[in-house]
Amino acid sequence: MNNGHEGRSASSVAGILAFAATPVCIMMALVIGLSDSPHSMHDSSWWTGMAAMYVLMGMLHLAPWLDWLLRRWRRGAGMNQSIPDEF
Repeated sequence: MNNGHEGRSASSVAGILAFAATPVCIMMALVIGLSDSPHSMHDSSWWTGMAAMYVLMGMLHLAPWLDWLLRRWRRGAGMNQSIPDEF
């Protein structure tokens, strides 16, 4: 007997995790980049270090943040009636 609560809780957890990915990746980039470990970006070229990989991962996970900002902008501009939430 499924009353739909399992789907909603899984959806909310997925939403939280989607928003958590970018800040976690950026924090990891800062930790690795500012440390003196052999994996830091001070080791060789910035683009070959682990910090650069974490920055790129953070940029790839920006979609939920950009979607949230776009929805807020549309609500503030009064555009939510003419433009659907899903593209």
